[in-house]
Amino acid sequence: MVILDNHESHLSVDVLDYAKENGIFMLSFPPHCSHMMQPLEKTVFGPFKKFYAAAMKGWMADNKGRPLGIYNIPYLVAQAFPKAMTPENITEGFKATGIFPHNRNIFFPDAFLPAQSSNCLVLR
Repeated sequence: MVILDNHESHLSVDVLDYAKENGIFMLSFPPHCSHMMQPLEKTVFGPFKKFYAAAMKGWMADNKGRPLGIYNIPYLVAQAFPKAMTPENITEGFKATGIFPHNRNIFFPDAFLPAQSSNCLVLR
């Protein structure tokens, strides 16, 4: 299974033909819903950001007065990535989005309503 957002650049006749010929299921999210429906966004990237921030804070504490630069990023990612990208977090992401086990009622219906303008009082 390949999970995609609904961006046109991800789909072409060649890609769809290849998927069909090779038994690959393509799951596409409705427009503007990927932030709610992407498994890794729900349970991996948030923890990764926290672990990365902690690694950065630790690096700065250990390297007082030295500037943090782009060459330090691989070290910081190596500290954070294994803590966030765990089988448990990944599995929980699929559960939290209702992909597996399948749960079509994981979101309340109003989560997909179009945005509404608010009734704001205009002060003059």
